[in-house]
Formats: sequence, C-alpha cells, structure tokens
Amino acid sequence: PAVGPSRSAHVRVVAMGPMADDQRRSKRSRFPGFLVTAVADEGETIVQGLEMLLGQYVQCSRESSGQPVFEKTNATPKGGFTGGKEPSPCFLYYWGDEDGEELEGWWFGEEVGGDMAVCYAPSQGFPPPVTGWQVPGET
Repeated sequence: PAVGPSRSAHVRVVAMGPMADDQRRSKRSRFPGFLVTAVADEGETIVQGLEMLLGQYVQCSRESSGQPVFEKTNATPKGGFTGGKEPSPCFLYYWGDEDGEELEGWWFGEEVGGDMAVCYAPSQGFPPPVTGWQVPGET
C-alpha cells in the first residue's frame, strides 16, 4: 500500500451477525464479517469507483500482519446472491507498521498488500474502524 494526499471515502464498515455489538472479539476467533456501505452528508457525493467496495465481507483463511483477512462475497445484504458478471476480488485487510507508521491500518484492495489500494483507514489492530476511511492519493 502507498499513501499520498487523501480525501474522505464516505464508507462505513459495520460488523455483521450475532457478534455485531461486540467488535472487540479476539482476532483469533472467527468473525462473522462486515457490511460495507456508502454514506454521504447532504450535498456530498460518493467518490466514483468505490462501488466495488460495497457489500458483504467474510473472513477467509488468510491473515495479514497477524490479523484476519476478509473477502467480499457476491451475497446481497438481505440474502441471496447478485446476478450477472462475477465481481472483481476485493479484500479488507490490516497492514502493520512494517513499512512505516503512515501505512499502518485497514485497507481495501484487489490483492492483500498489493500496490493498488482503493481505500484505507489509519488504525491499530482489530477491528477495522467504522468510519474515517480515506481514498489514497498519488504518491
């Protein structure tokens, strides 16, 4: 991941399932997942291209910097599955401070730790923050 000047992404990451009220669960336990939605104040617009982030994410078998990785599913928030073309892969993952404190936090990208990150939120540890997500600028 890389970060340059950034702007607000207007996304919200909320825990799903029966554990949604307790986001402090152990990182070693299986977490039901997260629902990513777009939010904007009146008069604001959602950043173009963030549609790929929106949807449900479930924990997969991978880890990044000691934290669980979540992969976007093609399930819809109310059950069922989206039809049509298979969406591009999208992961929600944690990147530690191994490349510098400015990169530490939660990231969305097509690859875990890849060069192309769509959105990030500076944060330490689990869980990912609900708000504060940014679209990284050019470095």
